[in-house]
Amino acid sequence: MVSFSQTWHLPKKYEANGLGFKFQGVELKGCFSIASGTWSQWLSDLDNLPKSKIDSFILKNIVFTLLENLSPSRGDTVVDFGAGEGLVSLELAKAVGSSGKVIAIDESAECLEVIKKRSLEKGFLNIETLRSRIEDCPLPPSSTDGVTCRSVLCYLNDMRLGVSKMLEVLRPQGSFSVFEPLMGEGSWRGGTAPPPEDFRLLEASLRATGAPRSLVREAVREAFASENAEFKSLVVHYKFSFEKLARDEIIRDYLFDLPGELSAHNLLVKTGYDEKKLERVMSNFSSWAAKANVRYVLPCIFIHGTKKG
Repeated sequence: MVSFSQTWHLPKKYEANGLGFKFQGVELKGCFSIASGTWSQWLSDLDNLPKSKIDSFILKNIVFTLLENLSPSRGDTVVDFGAGEGLVSLELAKAVGSSGKVIAIDESAECLEVIKKRSLEKGFLNIETLRSRIEDCPLPPSSTDGVTCRSVLCYLNDMRLGVSKMLEVLRPQGSFSVFEPLMGEGSWRGGTAPPPEDFRLLEASLRATGAPRSLVREAVREAFASENAEFKSLVVHYKFSFEKLARDEIIRDYLFDLPGELSAHNLLVKTGYDEKKLERVMSNFSSWAAKANVRYVLPCIFIHGTKKG
């Protein structure tokens, strides 16, 4: 398992459009290990970690912040893009009440079936499911009061199109709330030695594959600014450690960090990366990571605001 800590960073000056907001800093520690093959399995593992684990608390904290930034009201119609298995959708259903409606959108039919099942189990009659990609969303323009999106835009090859479609369904002055990992800004910190050179080149190859490995904060902000949205942003840093892990565990957690075709292993193989070379590079990396007491820092961004109109 990969141990990690979380730090919330409030910039010295307000970010994005001269706007800003207060947030109480917190740092937490726990452990993390996900290695499922399909999106539904991966999300299920991630969203249903034991409550005793601090990473489960972190996920709930992300959802809480998304809803707090959105501030939905009773009776609102809210869309949850990339709903997965409903971690955000179910909380939205509570917030908008029986007079409101949540439209959970995902391109995975398996995930949407899980949402339907969970909705029935919890007695929610105000959640509708819709199978669609965000870029192809069939909802009418200006038909909703709010939109949420958790870790979805980072996977799009055309993020600006995704943001445009997301805001299109909002009414004027409707609210949006987004959380995205910034994998293009991930970095290795600390340690008694720098990363092996062959590993640094491997990471460069991964980032060259595009979404989701290349996303940076300015790209997210620019996508919303291009839509003439009024927004605020805050960057959060997650710190991962491989301390006390066996080398084979380190290799597994690095190469199979995301499910299926999006895993680091699959992306490298698809680009023609030699398997024997990959084995050698990973051996060097795992030896370094186990001994050097390093941390991998993954920035993530909360961005929220309203649609001008």
